[in-house]
Amino acid sequence: MKMPSDSHDIYSEMPLVSVIIPCFNGGKFIVETLKSVFLQTYSNYEVLFIDDASTDNTENLVRNNFKEEIHSGKLKYLKNEENIERCRSRNKGIELAKGEFIAFQDADDLWLKDHIEKGVSSMLSSDNDCSYAMPCYFLEDKPVNSHELVQRKEHDFMTEFSSCSIEDLISRGLLSCPPGYLFKKSILVKAGGFRTDIEQCEDWDLVCRLYFTYKAKITVSFTPTCLVRIHSGNSSATALFHNNAMIVKNNIEKYIRDCDFLPKAKKDFLISSVFFWTSMTAFRHSRLKEGWHDLFLSFKLHPSILFRKRMLYVLKRGFIPEVLYLRFRKLVPQKKW
Repeated sequence: MKMPSDSHDIYSEMPLVSVIIPCFNGGKFIVETLKSVFLQTYSNYEVLFIDDASTDNTENLVRNNFKEEIHSGKLKYLKNEENIERCRSRNKGIELAKGEFIAFQDADDLWLKDHIEKGVSSMLSSDNDCSYAMPCYFLEDKPVNSHELVQRKEHDFMTEFSSCSIEDLISRGLLSCPPGYLFKKSILVKAGGFRTDIEQCEDWDLVCRLYFTYKAKITVSFTPTCLVRIHSGNSSATALFHNNAMIVKNNIEKYIRDCDFLPKAKKDFLISSVFFWTSMTAFRHSRLKEGWHDLFLSFKLHPSILFRKRMLYVLKRGFIPEVLYLRFRKLVPQKKW
């Protein structure tokens, strides 16, 4: 890790980071994922690998390819006797973690080599509870030129989201990728970790709970240092993801309503963003009735939602022809909303 040139070195103590990786049948990608972890420029970390009762070749791959890391204690391989799903596995990792900071990695995703270093620097320089790096997404069967990908996504993120507040980004579901985060262990323990009554969208629920209920201080980097792989096994492609999103929606509305540091108008805007996100999810899974219901509620709370860049995607998913939407935008000036 690069050290500052001044006499006061705020990084000299090198706080321990516990990297928690839950994995169920992750043999296809796990070697590549772990290699990206062990190539980190930040040196003071431990890896808690939680094998959630895998039935494929995950264990053999990890033990055969990372013997040195296991022998040195850098990698701790823990195997659940039965499958308990990723929320409980992550919570188990939080309990066992020795680090002051906690990072989560998924068994199919990648980190750039400076991911932890940048996260720790951000945490120490601003006394944050969480730091978040916006992720890049890449297709399973496409080669990744990480430099070009990061440069392009950073430009896209800065153009579309740099003016958004933290709470707006959270309510839009844009800060909900666990591999992008570095947390203080203390704030995760205080919040009780991940909810275990849902199997998906638990990451969105957690960050909303941390921010709106526990007032966690979060900083966001628009320079991506984590790469999220898109493939057929992604949980966001399942109907269960949609069902869990509908459950989480009600909880997040409550978190925002009960939040004591935001005015009502701001709360309405944020809840409108929540409904807009769940309408996208519903349309993605062909739940048109639910999608239109949430989109109407979103518009009712804050009509400006119509002019978000993702509205075209939403309406196309809801079977409104693109030409009609573009004609509507010409007829109704944005400044009137």
